[in-house]
Amino acid sequence: QLKNQTKPAPSHRISTNSVTPVIEKKSVKTKKKPVKKKEVKKVYKSKASENSSAGATDKMHNTEGIYAIQIASFVLEEDGTRMVKELSAKGYPGTYLTSENVANVGIRYRVKVGYFKTWQEAKKILDRLRNRDRFFDAFIIKRK
Repeated sequence: QLKNQTKPAPSHRISTNSVTPVIEKKSVKTKKKPVKKKEVKKVYKSKASENSSAGATDKMHNTEGIYAIQIASFVLEEDGTRMVKELSAKGYPGTYLTSENVANVGIRYRVKVGYFKTWQEAKKILDRLRNRDRFFDAFIIKRK
């Protein structure tokens, strides 16, 4: 029975009483607290950097330099401390750990090597870190 029934033809008349719904958008303003991007809290130096002899290693931990090399960033302080010890044992006595509060991320423990007066000095150590010790993600930073 249903197969033989036909549907009524659609009406082609447009109703003059039709109403178009209006959607109101309400904007909600939220107050955001200003967040500092970076805040250096602590610096941990390796014992080797404190007791190193003069020479080429002085370039790595001369605190007057404006360049350093960031090797890694960790969530856990223990991981950063372990890497500082490993790098000091490999002959990087200017290795240290910083604690930095990164906006929208939280505290990160960053392993860094040296304070270099020139970018070229930093580049030499960066090449050594990448080629000999396989720290391919290490990069030079400019101190503030």
